[in-house]
Amino acid sequence: MNPYKGKILIEYFGLGVVKNLAYAGLAVVRTGIVNAEPNFYIGKTPPANIPDTPVAVSALGTPVFDNLIINAGEYYDTNLGQTVKYNSLRLDSAILTISQQDNVVLTEIQGIDGEIIEYVSKKSFRINIKAGIFGTGNIRPSADIATLALILQSNDFISVTSNFLKEWNITEIVRLDKHVPQIPGGYNYQLFEANFIQNTPVILAQQSSNIADTPFTP
Repeated sequence: MNPYKGKILIEYFGLGVVKNLAYAGLAVVRTGIVNAEPNFYIGKTPPANIPDTPVAVSALGTPVFDNLIINAGEYYDTNLGQTVKYNSLRLDSAILTISQQDNVVLTEIQGIDGEIIEYVSKKSFRINIKAGIFGTGNIRPSADIATLALILQSNDFISVTSNFLKEWNITEIVRLDKHVPQIPGGYNYQLFEANFIQNTPVILAQQSSNIADTPFTP
């Protein structure tokens, strides 16, 4: 066990006075002879933890264990009257926040304390993205910013890849709003914040009816 984690467990559960002893099995005393049963845990201790492999390296040289990849896509721009295509964009410096509300109907009835609670359904996930695109030196990352502009103008769903979002089964999002500020002295980078809603494909099943298959009899 990691010593830091072990310290947390000891302090939280009040185990400071507990001494760690090696488990030797159950001892059964019979006519003055101690017979030890086989140790059930021998050979079953968990292996040493292996750190996760970084998916990228940041501009500062630090490991990145999760990033946000906006996959290449396209959408139809009604103002331009043509299809707009954009390339994929990888955001190593991105903070994601998801939230979800439930549809619950509360009905008050006269003479009864409290409300009648009727659970209806869950609303779609909302995703907040705070991220930045960074250049090197005094070079502005114009190409990536142009790609970001096309993505944030999309009127269709956007395909994304993120371990964090994947844990919540979120792979497609639709933009709700965006905020792209100009930072004083921030020529070689561009920060932005945008809110999205989860896109959940709805599959409509056609229900077969015997009425159409039944011949009409006047």
